[in-house]
Amino acid sequence: MGSEQQLERLWERLPEHERGNAHTKCYLAWRELQRRLEADADVDLLLEKSILPEAERWKILLQRILDIVMFLGEQRLAFRRDSEKIGDTHNGNVLGILELLARYDPLLQEHVGKVKSSQEKGTRLQAHYFSPESQNEFINICAAQVRNHILEERKVSKYFAIMVDGTPDASHTEQTTFILRYLTNDGEISQFKKDF
Repeated sequence: MGSEQQLERLWERLPEHERGNAHTKCYLAWRELQRRLEADADVDLLLEKSILPEAERWKILLQRILDIVMFLGEQRLAFRRDSEKIGDTHNGNVLGILELLARYDPLLQEHVGKVKSSQEKGTRLQAHYFSPESQNEFINICAAQVRNHILEERKVSKYFAIMVDGTPDASHTEQTTFILRYLTNDGEISQFKKDF
């Protein structure tokens, strides 16, 4: 059977296919999709548009918490005390500063209110980033960034020295301290200390 005969048979069957239910359904679905895409009414687009404000809200909240962690670290202040409850006078600097900023920041005020309400009810929010574990994660991320920056500065410095000292603590566990001193390109002496 030659290719011309195949084309001829296909040509004869094409009108039958076009009138069939399967072709009609697919054609209508394609036209509906085209109409939605032109009107920006696609389900994925609508879902993405609804997610973007929520993602932006969390980004702003996390930036506020990160700023507090950076501030307390720069000032060498304690992060926590005895309590993890919003509104408690013994809840530490992170939660205390969050409460203070919430007085002036509507987004933070709403979030702190949700956390406080869940704490009063004894329920747990899925994520609120006020817990000691979250604070430790922020501290570790900031510490890694600072350490990487220092090591990059050390790589381009002309002179550096490393000092190591070890001593047992009260529980007879060896505590080792590494001190890195280096001369920056602008002639300033910098020092980095890490205890293990």
